[in-house]
Amino acid sequence: MRNKVSLIYTDLNGVVSEELIWVKPIGNELYQIDNIPFFAPNIAYEDIISIEHEGDKMYFDNLVEMSGNSTVQLVFFEKNKNLENDILNQIESFQCSWEGIEGGGYYSINIPENISYKDVRKFLDDKNEILDYKESCLSSKHSLEIMQM
Repeated sequence: MRNKVSLIYTDLNGVVSEELIWVKPIGNELYQIDNIPFFAPNIAYEDIISIEHEGDKMYFDNLVEMSGNSTVQLVFFEKNKNLENDILNQIESFQCSWEGIEGGGYYSINIPENISYKDVRKFLDDKNEILDYKESCLSSKHSLEIMQM
């Protein structure tokens, strides 16, 4: 069974914001993140978190264990569904998954722990005329890879 958890964070403009993320219970009041976060920084798919209950609502409390996955936020400069689909298919060829905002243009990418991030990053860097990206959560392994580039 999946539950929604409210994750409160401060965005790049210093505004306190909220993102709802899907989690699944794994026991001992711990939950595993079950979608790729869109906006919240420093959290990734399959991370283990603790939560707080406030009435019938669940809130993020702490990051208990990092999954080793990384999250990259991707935005296209122009809305072009064919171009977006082509880029997303290429991202999938790296064995990465993604989720998008309805209407297109903004995507969140999961880079699994066992995938080389330097190859994905080089691909994204080569597309800098049509998109931009933000590394919102990099695992230790993926951070080390890009430091060695």
